[in-house]
Amino acid sequence: MILEGAADHRRAGVALSCFQLIDNLIALPTEHEFVVFLHPAFEPPEAWRTNPRVWLVTPRAKWHRHLRRWEHLAATILTVRFRLNVWFSPHGAMPLVVWTKRVLLVHDLFVLTNPELFTPDMTDYPVMLVRRAVAKAERVLANSEFTKREIERLFDLPSARVTVLSFGPGHRLGPIGGPLKSASALGMPFDRFFFALGTLEPRKNVPAILRAVDGIRAQLESAGCGVAIAGARGWKSAAIEEMHAELKLERLVHFMGYVADEDLPHLFGGCEAFICASFSEGFGLPVLEAHQAGAPVICSTGGSLPEVAGPAARMFDPNDPGALALEMLGMLEHPERRDELARAGRAFARRFDWATCARLTLSAMEEVA
Repeated sequence: MILEGAADHRRAGVALSCFQLIDNLIALPTEHEFVVFLHPAFEPPEAWRTNPRVWLVTPRAKWHRHLRRWEHLAATILTVRFRLNVWFSPHGAMPLVVWTKRVLLVHDLFVLTNPELFTPDMTDYPVMLVRRAVAKAERVLANSEFTKREIERLFDLPSARVTVLSFGPGHRLGPIGGPLKSASALGMPFDRFFFALGTLEPRKNVPAILRAVDGIRAQLESAGCGVAIAGARGWKSAAIEEMHAELKLERLVHFMGYVADEDLPHLFGGCEAFICASFSEGFGLPVLEAHQAGAPVICSTGGSLPEVAGPAARMFDPNDPGALALEMLGMLEHPERRDELARAGRAFARRFDWATCARLTLSAMEEVA
């Protein structure tokens, strides 16, 4: 059995999922061998380098500026060289020519359903690759029931050809014990905070958070509370910064940028609640991370989020910032609600894990081989 994948676990979303899935897949007790194609900037863990059943392939330096070309060329040549049984693409696309059976993991289809959320250069090429990949794959894997329904709707695939996986958290946070860093130690201009995590781009719906904060600014100021938003700047993020300045929220909303993994337990553990306002998600890793870390969750109803948040979260319409504001006030005014949601979230999160996801993936690969 052969595996293809390129992942950088230091990044967000799809890359984190790819890393966790590959890491658990090659750790399974199996006689299959795996070939893993790596991004040149990615440093594989020692467990990958020392596993006798794993072959790691990284493009040579001259190809670093032409990774798309290398991926397509390597797929054609290396499927023959390594006598591949199955080519598994964990990142939602696939090289143009693969001389073997194919298994594809789809994280979301937003470039097809919501192209207005992206820049033009982010849609044309990926749309072509995704359409071709889904059409050619013998088995398609989805990260949620929502994504599966989208695949079946857009590509008219039979349900039996699409398998839903059970994702786990993107970050390995570890137990949250001992003293937590204070808000000021984390660089915030307030003492108490709500927490949001995600790349600053249109689908994450950050303006809804800003409007919600503006609507209850007096109550937040009285409680010495604000919102900390962690995540790198993405595409079309200038409008978020302009709204932040226009509403004069400098003392109530703090953009943290990229935060190190070691700070995440303090952010989840110390927040009044974790906020996910996304218009839609294919899965929603941060919501699951918040549940596992014991943070109360206020979550939108977009896409797969009700599946991941479950009954252990306060839900709101992503187009209704006022509803989000009311949920935030409820957390401040009723601390017992926070404790109840935290306990329920931990219990609900136990049904998600990467080991199960890896076993389902391997089964799909074995079935088509």
